[in-house]
Amino acid sequence: MNALLAALPLLGALAWIVALRRSALGAGSLGIALSLAIAAVVPAFALDANGVGLAILRGVLVASVVGYVIYFGLLLFRLTERSGAQATLAEALAHLPGDRAARALILCIPVGAFFEAVSGFGLGIVVVAPLLIGIGYSRRSAALLALFTQNAVPWGSSAIGIVFSGTLSGLSIDEIGLGCALLVAPVFLYYAVLTLVVAEDRGAATRHGAMAVVVGGSMAAAAWLGTRYLGVEPAMVVGGPIVTLIGIAWARWTSPASSLTGMAVKEADEGRLSPVRGGQVGVGRSTTPTTPATKHAGIPTGIGRAVVPYIVLVAALLASRLVPPIRDALRGVGVVRVPIVDFELALLYSSGFALLIACVVAAAIGRLNGRAIAAQVARTSRHWVRAFAALAGFTIMAEIMLRSGMTRELATSVALAVGPGYALVAPALGGLSGFLTGSNVAGSAMLLPFQLVAADRISLSALVVTSAQNAAAAVFSMASPARVVLAAAVAGEPRAEPTLIRAALVFCAGSLVLMTIAELVWIAVRG
Repeated sequence: MNALLAALPLLGALAWIVALRRSALGAGSLGIALSLAIAAVVPAFALDANGVGLAILRGVLVASVVGYVIYFGLLLFRLTERSGAQATLAEALAHLPGDRAARALILCIPVGAFFEAVSGFGLGIVVVAPLLIGIGYSRRSAALLALFTQNAVPWGSSAIGIVFSGTLSGLSIDEIGLGCALLVAPVFLYYAVLTLVVAEDRGAATRHGAMAVVVGGSMAAAAWLGTRYLGVEPAMVVGGPIVTLIGIAWARWTSPASSLTGMAVKEADEGRLSPVRGGQVGVGRSTTPTTPATKHAGIPTGIGRAVVPYIVLVAALLASRLVPPIRDALRGVGVVRVPIVDFELALLYSSGFALLIACVVAAAIGRLNGRAIAAQVARTSRHWVRAFAALAGFTIMAEIMLRSGMTRELATSVALAVGPGYALVAPALGGLSGFLTGSNVAGSAMLLPFQLVAADRISLSALVVTSAQNAAAAVFSMASPARVVLAAAVAGEPRAEPTLIRAALVFCAGSLVLMTIAELVWIAVRG
């Protein structure tokens, strides 16, 4: 009975989204109400007023980490859209080899993995979603596709989850990273194919099947080789750009020569891309005549100015991560610390600060006046408030469940029910923690100690369980409210949140099957 009660807040929130098709904001509010009610009336989950207050405080603070990134990510999109830079980038991207589905594959898998590697916290979504809108996808489709940028979360800056797990388990960080690479290898291929299906249809997966294998296989190789020879953190910082070049080279090699200069216009004539007008890009048939000059145009003029904010963003992120004096200085200045809930946020080290710098550059390069900037700030703030409230609802619910013991009760009951078959559910529990927290770090803090105890009881390898926890939590963070709210907000489609969560959970279910199979093969090979 206690296990059922412990699961009620999560089940209620999921039902609100999946069955009733309502917003993430309402689901988070319902989850908070149910968790508070259970903590108030069930002795096993009793939580006093002080505990509730601390849970709410930490939930809001944890949400602020992502909220910081969301705000300036949204503002960067609004400023570049207003200045016309997004339109210029869209025109430039349309001249990449291959069709639109092939471009989406490159943007979502290796490009997204790179940005996630240098920063984390969903930056891949922030950067890629506007570019997908720029090449002609609807806002809802762009939001869904952008979730695939979360394909390599265990590596890069998010490798702190692996570092933390190494501290808890006493295992080598590189061992855990290689274990994650083994478990996630089939998921890279799976996501590459799914990206093509979502980008267009099953025909795209058939047409670009070989490209999906090349890109997905290269990502798997980059994860393993990068971890093996460079370490967990640099693996995708180096691997992402390499796989991007491989993808572009493959698309160029397999595309007809004539399509390399006229593909953008061809797609516009077919109604898949609309003309750029006033900095806006949409889906629809062109109403502007296509002249011979534009039909054979190369990279658009102004592309240098359009990419400057993104170059500054990447430079700021890399400098803050790879240059020790800069990294140490940013980590030591402007740090928000709340010891009572074990919270710390280095404001200048966060990717939110790098995005702020990019926003300043975008406004200057775009020659936006004070009134235009103020209008975009106001517009961003209105969208951000709702997104942050929805995000905070889930983080508060997760904190209440954790502090009251509901999460541990749920995990314990599952472990006792399956007994020797615990290897089958270890990835699922890891996925649950990633979904609830939106992070493999927080997910590991929540469940890894329990996972290690359960594994020891049945003599299951601690390395296998630790790798499964990290890999599954990272994969399921794609479907977490934190990432879905971010994708919907950046794409400007908040009403799509229920649809996005349902779709992402289906995608993650397939990933879970693949990771579980990989885990069982690993166990069998280890003997």
